[in-house]
Amino acid sequence: MQGIGNSLIFIAVFKLIQYIISSISKDDSEIIAAGSAREKFHYIFNGKKINKSCILHAYEVLDIDRQTPISPEKIYDAYYKQFEFAEEDIILGYKVKHISEDLNAACNYLLDYYEYAHCRN
Repeated sequence: MQGIGNSLIFIAVFKLIQYIISSISKDDSEIIAAGSAREKFHYIFNGKKINKSCILHAYEVLDIDRQTPISPEKIYDAYYKQFEFAEEDIILGYKVKHISEDLNAACNYLLDYYEYAHCRN
């Protein structure tokens, strides 16, 4: 009788340790996938939650067409154009669509992406 009790305790402790290890080793994407079906994955861009990928958001912030090939000159031109629009909106008293930190982050992200893609080719 005592042997059965010890083996049951051993199995219970073993299963508890196995559960703890598996819950610690799960990353956030597994936890979100295991959660309710209504939860959506969010990206973080410059400290803000966004619903689309960072690359698409950076293209949108700088108002660059996703289908056109990018270059550093095109990225800088779009950055300065959006920066001028933001300055005009501030002068006219309108709400600014994207703050300068978002513009800087989008510009740097696309420049890094361009360098990454350039090195891969």
